[in-house]
Amino acid sequence: MHGHLVPRFNKDTNFMTTTAQTRVYGVDFEAIYTTLKAKAADHFTGV
Repeated sequence: MHGHLVPRFNKDTNFMTTTAQTRVYGVDFEAIYTTLKAKAADHFTGV
């Protein structure tokens, strides 16, 4: 998995689409962190 977390302002949604043919989706970074932390703990338990 490869990803980039880049804070953007609310109306800045077309820059990536125009220059890199990539879609931008607004998300809550704290929710992502919480989810990834829990999944990492499950994954690495017992390793």
